[in-house]
Order: sequence, then structure tokens, then C-alpha cells
Amino acid sequence: MKWGEKLIIVFSFLFFPLSVYAVTVNFSGLPASIDKDQETEIIVNMSCSGCKDSYLRGAFYPSGSNYFGLTQNNSGSWIGTSSDRTQYFRVGESDLTEGSWSGKLKIKPEPTDSKYAGPGGYFFKVGRYTAGENSSAEWSPEQAIIITGPSLTPTPTTGPTNTPVPPTSTPTTAPSSTPKPSSTPKPTSTPKPSATSTLTPVVNRSTASPIRSLAEPTWPDFQSLLENADREVLNTPTPVVLGDSDIALRADEPVTGANDSSSNLGGWLLIGAGIVALVTSGLLLVFRKASPPSVL
Repeated sequence: MKWGEKLIIVFSFLFFPLSVYAVTVNFSGLPASIDKDQETEIIVNMSCSGCKDSYLRGAFYPSGSNYFGLTQNNSGSWIGTSSDRTQYFRVGESDLTEGSWSGKLKIKPEPTDSKYAGPGGYFFKVGRYTAGENSSAEWSPEQAIIITGPSLTPTPTTGPTNTPVPPTSTPTTAPSSTPKPSSTPKPTSTPKPSATSTLTPVVNRSTASPIRSLAEPTWPDFQSLLENADREVLNTPTPVVLGDSDIALRADEPVTGANDSSSNLGGWLLIGAGIVALVTSGLLLVFRKASPPSVL
């Protein structure tokens, strides 16, 4: 750069100083408390010598830059936080009087904003923006304010809810189980009477000989025996001796009578012995039937 050009720049700063715009914003009339749905009106004073169009908004915030709140613009619409600054209340360059403007601004909280944490203490201030998109603001001093109202109710998410879709796989049909027959109740066992032990005669086959049943004799049987015995005695042939003995016997009659009586006596002895034997056998049989059998 030549010395002549440098001198021109220096002289231009000296004789044509740059215009510097000093902006100040203040407000008044803000109540100490306000309901969350209540609108209010404040007085804004702005000093901006040589400013172009300005755009004003009121902002509530708990701390930092978490701004929320609505500002009524020139067409009567309520505008919240917007990147388009021209949506706020406009103060035109022609509205300035000697670089100053004073007017009313309507503001109110915005309880539907996520930055609103429910009733409590907050701060409030007024910002001045230019027409540039996302332009930064010139802020007024802040003032404490209490926002009243009912406590917040948790708001459900307005996004679409994913409804779980059941799988479309074909269900496998399980074989139906055959119902088992119900168990038939068993009849209660009837108590059996205790068996009376009966002594049964046990015959040792190895030693005992079989007992033959004997018919008990009756008196007619004895009589028939006696009759039969008489017949046998009467029918017994008398021995006949030939020769001399025959003559002797015929001559000697007493001898024959003696022999006859001897034969009759022997027969009667046999009959008596048989009767005694039969009576003894009958008594023995009766005695066995009357006595209980012995158990071996």
C-alpha cells in the first residue's frame, strides 16, 4: 500500500466517523404475579437512534435462555418462540421519534411449552430483534415474577404408539387329550365276621386206617340173629354112626340125650358170645359218635 492511500484512509476516519447505534430497552407495569393463562399489558421504552425496523417480544424463563411465553403482534396473533423474528411485534423506523419509541406490549405465559415447569417463581424481560433470521436480541433488565395456577398433570406422549402385532405363524393344533375315565370308587370292604375256628379232625393217612361206618344195630336185628341161630341149631344134622356104634347108641338112649344137650349148650354159648360181641360193637360205635373228634 502506498503512502497516499494510507493518508486517505486516515483522513476519512477523522472527518467521517462511523455511526454507532446505542440500543436500550426498558419496560414497566409488570405485575408481581400472574396466572398461567392470564394475559397482561406492559409499557416498553426503546431508545434506538438511527435504527431500522425493530421486533419486540416478551420472554418468561426459569434461568439461562430457556425462554417461553406469548407476545401479541401487530395483527393480534399470539407468537411464541420463533426463528422468524418478523413474526413478533414490529416497531418501524418511521415510528421512532428522535430515535426513541414508547408503547404498549401484550404478553402472557405459555403453559403448554416444555420449558414451563409449573407454578412458581420465574423471570421476565423484553428483547429487541432485527429482521435477520435467528438474529440475536438486545435485552432489557430482567424482573422476577410468580406464575400461579394448578400443578401440572403429566401429559401423555402424543406420538404414535406402536401396537404390538401378534405373529402370523399358523398355530400348531395340539392333539386333544382323551379324557381319562374317572376312577370308579372302590366299594368299601364289608368287614367279614371273624371265622369261628372249628376243630376239624385231621386223620394222619400214614398211620390211621380208614374207619368203616357201621350201621347201628337195632333190636329187630338182634331178634333176627337169634332166629337165624335157632334155625342153624335145629337144622344141624345129628351124626349117624354105623355098625356097632349105631347099635350101641340105639340101645343106650341116655347117651344120645347127653350128646344132644351138649350140642345145644355149645350152640347157645356161641350165640351168647355173638350177642355180646354185637352189643359191645354197638356200644363202642355209639361212644365214638358221642365223643368229640381229637385233633392230631
